[in-house]
Amino acid sequence: MAAMRYSGILCAALLCGCVGRESSVGSTGGTLAIASGGDPDALVPSLLQTTTAAEIVDMLYDRLADIGDSLNVVGDHGFTPRLADRWTWAKDSMSIAFHINPNAKWHDGQRVGSNDVRFTIASTKDSTLGSPTASVITNIDSVSTPDSATAVFWFHARSPEQFYDAVYQNPIIPEHVWKDISPSGWRASEAGKHPIGSGQYRFLRWIPRAVVELVKGGSFTFTLRADKAPQTVARFAQKARTGYYDNLTFHRVEDWLVQGGDPLGNGSGGEKVPAELNDLVFGVGAVGVARGQDPSVNNGSQFFVTKKDSQFLNSQDTNFGQVTAGMDVVNAIKIGDRMKTVRVE
Repeated sequence: MAAMRYSGILCAALLCGCVGRESSVGSTGGTLAIASGGDPDALVPSLLQTTTAAEIVDMLYDRLADIGDSLNVVGDHGFTPRLADRWTWAKDSMSIAFHINPNAKWHDGQRVGSNDVRFTIASTKDSTLGSPTASVITNIDSVSTPDSATAVFWFHARSPEQFYDAVYQNPIIPEHVWKDISPSGWRASEAGKHPIGSGQYRFLRWIPRAVVELVKGGSFTFTLRADKAPQTVARFAQKARTGYYDNLTFHRVEDWLVQGGDPLGNGSGGEKVPAELNDLVFGVGAVGVARGQDPSVNNGSQFFVTKKDSQFLNSQDTNFGQVTAGMDVVNAIKIGDRMKTVRVE
């Protein structure tokens, strides 16, 4: 593995963001945003099953070696070093010893070691994890670690793809992050939502989203910017999850916005809460919090969506989201239209 230099990369698939590092070739810095219509099912390599998750995990984690341009999976011809800088086959081909690159580090600064390789394989084989990858590494018997930089894969039988199975089926995960978490709880764990890898990109944040379904049909989706308005997002999410918004109306519809979420249905309901003014821009599809004359006090229930560029609201109203799908549904909302439900994902 070549020495690496850090760069600022943001990867967003509606729910997530990554900031990362690139190889020493080229400049560093900058932000990359990637939008996706689907959510990753898991950001744990041994648990993922969706394409979206695989694309993100491939950026966050490294394998021991990468398939070369020839896409060969027989033997080790064409494979290029990644976490392993070299490897040695046993004379009988029943084991392969990998040497871990001494420069390899996890994104939290700890060194990648042979123990991480052993842990990755052992945890994937653990039936309590329920990894879909377990079935494709059955020929790997175990991994031993004669020293902190050497991981030896032992196989049940010789196979044309045994090298591929060892280096490519499982990106390596950090033992120090996962060892104290029961495998059955990995998918729902905080570690699973804030993964630490060793790849070209390091994780920054997971951005949740809300989906508003209308009784008359149709829905719209918007991101929830807890990084800019944490209390507003927490309050909105809590209300949504308890069904607070179910069957409430959009009581205000103008050419530039729609507004709803009032428990009284006339614009006068909802508790008073502190505002969270921020630097998000009120462009088309911005989601904001209703308020009265005092910009420091918000309504705790009502929210609005802008249908036109409304930057006169910048720094005057709390912006806590952005519509990412269904703007046509927003534009078609009429006074009295009801929300069937609001889901936070």
